[in-house]
Amino acid sequence: MMGNARIGIDVGTRWIKGVELGRRGETLRTAAFPRLGDRLDGDEIARVSSVLRRKGFASSDVTLVCPRESLHRRIVALPAKPDRERDAGIVASTFEAAGDVASAPEPVWWDLTPGTKSEQREVLAFAIDPTDALSWFESFAQAGLNLSGLDIHPSAAVRLADEQTSIVADMAYSHLGLTLSKDRRPVYERHDSELGLRGLLALEGRRLGQATDETETLVLSRGGFEGGTIAGYQSWARLVSESVLALAQYAQRKYPGSPDPSVLLVGGGANNRIARELGEMAGLSCRCAGDAGEAFAGIARAAVRGEAA
Repeated sequence: MMGNARIGIDVGTRWIKGVELGRRGETLRTAAFPRLGDRLDGDEIARVSSVLRRKGFASSDVTLVCPRESLHRRIVALPAKPDRERDAGIVASTFEAAGDVASAPEPVWWDLTPGTKSEQREVLAFAIDPTDALSWFESFAQAGLNLSGLDIHPSAAVRLADEQTSIVADMAYSHLGLTLSKDRRPVYERHDSELGLRGLLALEGRRLGQATDETETLVLSRGGFEGGTIAGYQSWARLVSESVLALAQYAQRKYPGSPDPSVLLVGGGANNRIARELGEMAGLSCRCAGDAGEAFAGIARAAVRGEAA
């Protein structure tokens, strides 16, 4: 049950998205503003705190979705019989041996093939850089906020997915992120930089005679890509639908007998128009995670829900 109001923050490659949820889980307010630095450091966190306060965010409890540059991902082979302590050691040592992090004290993972009868099972594992994590806790405290939890994009994404098998499509500036969820476990994750909104905004900028940054601000101020003519939109939508359909077909081969996956859109490019068109192109049930503001901050909202559960 939801306690006091809480804030979720999702630090993307280009934008920082925030959402504040009330006691009953209702959305009180959302915010989105450009990211300034390449790393989430103390100065950026102080700025985030200042912007949120100016926009009316009142809570001090924060859940942070880890920025991609501080997150490491690997497929790890583990013995077939689960043993939490032993498996944690194997997963952590895999990240350390690969040089991803000096230490991985709290890696997280999900089985890709639960119930396998082979001698090994594969897991999708993630580790957050511990040096970065420690600095975030300290910097948020200095900025007057209590960082009460860290989340990662795939776990937040599957929290949004209620169906047995589903695809969460994050239409971000730098990439199209696809997370396949099976029984609310992330079992596949892929990022396609060719299908990020960057290219679409560049085309629209050339049509308008504007810089890409200016075009991005203009498009978002009009409520995203919901209406109007955007240069290259139809060809981009077709490529996105093909990518989503390819993952759906993979899911059908991987999990025969499961229903066709549904598709949930989040991110800056998510809206009811593209949900309707992608659904028609891919032949799948497709919906948007709320209005433009809620879709943009969808991952942040899911992170808060996880902390409050």
